[in-house]
Amino acid sequence: RLETANRQRAFKALRQAVDQLDPKDPIAVVSIQGSLVFHSDFLFDRQALDKILDRAAQVSMRTSVNDIERRQILGELARGQSGGIVGRTTLADEGNLVARIRGYAADEYARSVGSLRQIESVLSTLSGVSGRKILLYVGEGIPTRPGEGLYVEWRNRFGGPEMGMRHYDFNTDYTREGGRFDLTRPMEQLARAANRADVTLYAIDAEGNHGFEFRSALTEQGSTSESVSLVDENFRAPLEYTTQATGGRLLRSSGELPEQLGELFTELDNFYSLGFEVPPDWKPGSEHEIEVKVQGGGDLVVRHREEVRLPKPDEREAGATVAGLMYHTLENPLELVANPGEEQAREDGTTVLPVLLEIPVDNLELVPRGETHAASLSIFVSVKDEEGNPGPVQKVPFHLNIPNDKVEQARGEAAHYTLPLVLRPGDREVAITVRDDVDRTLSTIRLDIAQFSQKL
Repeated sequence: RLETANRQRAFKALRQAVDQLDPKDPIAVVSIQGSLVFHSDFLFDRQALDKILDRAAQVSMRTSVNDIERRQILGELARGQSGGIVGRTTLADEGNLVARIRGYAADEYARSVGSLRQIESVLSTLSGVSGRKILLYVGEGIPTRPGEGLYVEWRNRFGGPEMGMRHYDFNTDYTREGGRFDLTRPMEQLARAANRADVTLYAIDAEGNHGFEFRSALTEQGSTSESVSLVDENFRAPLEYTTQATGGRLLRSSGELPEQLGELFTELDNFYSLGFEVPPDWKPGSEHEIEVKVQGGGDLVVRHREEVRLPKPDEREAGATVAGLMYHTLENPLELVANPGEEQAREDGTTVLPVLLEIPVDNLELVPRGETHAASLSIFVSVKDEEGNPGPVQKVPFHLNIPNDKVEQARGEAAHYTLPLVLRPGDREVAITVRDDVDRTLSTIRLDIAQFSQKL
């Protein structure tokens, strides 16, 4: 969510900074517009990238129903204040305002959780991309506790004992009314998801003054300093925590944003890489905290990932498949080739497309097993649908057995496997990864299947 002025300011700075990057650095653009929109795979073409960013900067932001409700609540707070004790008592006794604040907080919470889940989806697609990766989030922040500032403002204005009301205790009452909307845990989950994907998070907070709306709406005495500071803290704290937990940092919108982005991109060429031996008692999928100390470093502060996770079986392969599908990050050391056959329609509206996979036997690791030499392979498949979303990764085993007296002859030939792809109307692309289970070599290829699925 970006207001027009914030959007244009942030994207102007972003375009200036991107122009300073090495042309060899690939960049992909993804936006959250109710759902994820992948504007590109990884691009090296700076002119194409500039066009994408220009279009993104010009997107007009429609005021959401929740934004209107927040402004109306602030207006009610201001009118209750200007109406004196009688007006304030009426508002407080009716309880309507607290109910509206609760409803606003619930809606904002749901929207924020949805955004966090979509960011996690992007991170999952990046897990299979090799090399150093960063995700730069551009937005107006995600509040840790939606509606907290409104609750505090209501309490400070209408919860006092001079109106004969029970004192509104923030620690107890906000937790009961809105504490269930706390986003601390989802933000922690986002940081863990980034660390699992080996992605460093950076963020641009495009809103320079989160408390401005409170100050401007409550004009008679101004909003209380407590609520204003809570609003600022609410929006910045989660971004600061999440970026720092992954070794990144938060950039705040200001006139110096282009310089901050320039410094950020300079950091990409100046980083350290640390390795360590994995203890034998670490189990696949387990997460472990990391602490980095600089001996004799004095006041030096090291930004680094706070956690590391040991991958589960097949995670690397599944990630490579999805990354190949979404970003075209294809590596093919096994020299895998895919040849589509004739599709066959089925009664349920889908079609089966047989794809013949060919792999030179010379590129496989053959293991002697009695009277044969064997190769063990695993095939991973994911299909992109008409909305551009990757489907679940399916795994298929493939075992090749060659009689000992035929091994030399087979080395000049190719191993074949027919993979039956089940396609739905509108399916666009498929990514196929083959793993040699012996030496763990991976090959990923991508196949355009739109011509087949469009016939359904």
